[in-house]
Amino acid sequence: DPINSFEESISKVKLFKHHLENRDNYKIFWDWDNLKKIKESDVQIMLDLIFSTSNFSVDKEVNNWRWPVDFKVSKWKDNTLIETKLASNSQLKNNLWKQLDIYQDANSTKNWIYIIICFFDDELEKVKKYIKELWMDEYIDKKLFIIDCRKKISASKVK
Repeated sequence: DPINSFEESISKVKLFKHHLENRDNYKIFWDWDNLKKIKESDVQIMLDLIFSTSNFSVDKEVNNWRWPVDFKVSKWKDNTLIETKLASNSQLKNNLWKQLDIYQDANSTKNWIYIIICFFDDELEKVKKYIKELWMDEYIDKKLFIIDCRKKISASKVK
């Protein structure tokens, strides 16, 4: 069992990433070859389902004075903040750089997780570029999760 909110959150986010990338759950966002009109709240609803089995308190849109963070996973004073973003978000780079710092201060925690959902090749490249520019490479798959929801070909057709 996870011993703190950060371990619990990492465990659930890795499960979320696994289901979207490896179990074809990304298809919920696609209508055959066309991406549906997706909002960050759609991703948050799915993530909420993943956390439904948690023994930690999982609160959505917690507003501790500086606008709401998407999720706060907590038990007593131990808490972890989770922010989800679509790679298409025009404020993504600035949000990566500043947003969670502000939320951390407001919530008195250093535990954070950032989830970025990519649907197209150019989005994935842009996210990788931002992460490199912001010196955040060390956080990939530790606190910063890029989830690849690009259309995938059938395993039988992979060469």
